[in-house]
Amino acid sequence: KAGSVVEERIVAGRAGEVLSDCPRQERAGLVVVSSPGCRGVDRWLVGSVAERTAERATVPTLIVRDPSPLLKWAKDGRPLRVFVCFNRTATSECALRWVKEFARGGSLEVVVGWVNWPTEEWARVGGNGPFSLTSNTPDVQRILVRDVTEKAREILVDASFRVRIEAG
Repeated sequence: KAGSVVEERIVAGRAGEVLSDCPRQERAGLVVVSSPGCRGVDRWLVGSVAERTAERATVPTLIVRDPSPLLKWAKDGRPLRVFVCFNRTATSECALRWVKEFARGGSLEVVVGWVNWPTEEWARVGGNGPFSLTSNTPDVQRILVRDVTEKAREILVDASFRVRIEAG
């Protein structure tokens, strides 16, 4: 619907490196990678191809664990749930801009999420009194939600979204 061109290629090499280099070589605006949602020791020791690709890619990376919602969205117009990791970086702002463009293809339910380090954010916002190593104080949580909401609204303009901030 949006006039995107999708091309398939078979390329030799380490998957995470090849996928993250592809946008530069092909002038692509998005990398789509599947992920079976691996668990266990291997994931913690070496990470997943999807994770390595998302960390290294110079364009947004869409990780698809189950293609059926994406196919239903494209075919039937069913809203697609999209989670955008946000951390006050240019990369996460780029991901939000991409979501804004992606929404032209159909209805989205967007969650802008951020997992933060509580002591770092407490110090950054000038927190007073006791703080927790495992959770945000109510004041810090309120400030983080406000800041992420403002930045997301600036980029997404009038698109609807939710904000979720978790300490971790």
